[in-house]
Formats: sequence, C-alpha cells, structure tokens
Amino acid sequence: MEEVTERRSQRQLEREREDQNMKMTRECLIIALASALIFSCKKMSSKIQRLNSASSETRECDMEATPELQLEKLHSTPQRVDSKSSEEDPVHWNV
Repeated sequence: MEEVTERRSQRQLEREREDQNMKMTRECLIIALASALIFSCKKMSSKIQRLNSASSETRECDMEATPELQLEKLHSTPQRVDSKSSEEDPVHWNV
C-alpha cells in the first residue's frame, strides 16, 4: 500500500513539475513575443519619423521651387501686344 501511495506521490510531483515547466515555457514565449513586438514598433516608429522628415524636406523644396517655376512660366509664355495700332493693322495680328 505504501508503494502505491509513493508512486502516486511521484506521479503527482512529475505532473506538477511538467505543469510548472509548461508555464515557464509559455511565459518565456510571451516575453519573447512582447520583446519582438516592441522592437518592431520601435523600428516602425523610426521609419515613420524618417518618412515624415523626407516629406517635410520635399514640401519645403516644392515651396521654394514654385515661385521660380511661376516666374519661368511667365517669361516663357508669348507676350501679347496691347497697342491699338496692332489691333488695327492686320500685319501684327497674332493668330
């Protein structure tokens, strides 16, 4: 009878150890997963900051270039002649 009780106690201890090991393994996996997620979030945040910075620089360049492009457009378009003589003289008509 003592042997049966001892075997049950040993089996119970083994089950408890296995349960404890499984809990520890699960906790280790959770910690590893959380660490990986934190690392990914930091990496994504860094990438977002770089993209925002690049976007700001592009916007600044566009804002600086816009007046220059407008001036260039004004200078490149053909100028109209607004004098009365050109309206009356068919040789000076722009078609």
